[in-house]
Amino acid sequence: MLSWNLEGAHVARHFFLTVDGVLSEIASWRPRNCVRELDYRNSLYKKLEDAFRTPPTKEYGHARARADIAFDKKIAIELKLDLNTPPKLQRLVGQLDDYSDAFGSTIVVLVGSTDRGLYEDVKKKARDYGNIYVVRK
Repeated sequence: MLSWNLEGAHVARHFFLTVDGVLSEIASWRPRNCVRELDYRNSLYKKLEDAFRTPPTKEYGHARARADIAFDKKIAIELKLDLNTPPKLQRLVGQLDDYSDAFGSTIVVLVGSTDRGLYEDVKKKARDYGNIYVVRK
């Protein structure tokens, strides 16, 4: 639920940007009518834009890393639709290597059909880094 001041201007739910705050917003996110990864990205972006005083950026690039959504160099969000083949996992692992150098924290959001074994592999890789979080929607 959004809050509004007397002039009707939007007041964000989160004054400060934290990983826990972003994870909380992702947990409550309910994507609807999303088919392509771009649809999911736009839906999540809108949710985060409404929730935080400092809005995120779409397709944020830093060095070799290009996150789907990012809050400057603090938090990168990478969406993966249908993580169901080893080549998709390898590409994601390469992205995580780049993100770990470029961003303070990274959140991987898996949407669509996700292979259980590949999901476990991503979680293990995230634990190895320590600053990567994996959310399955």
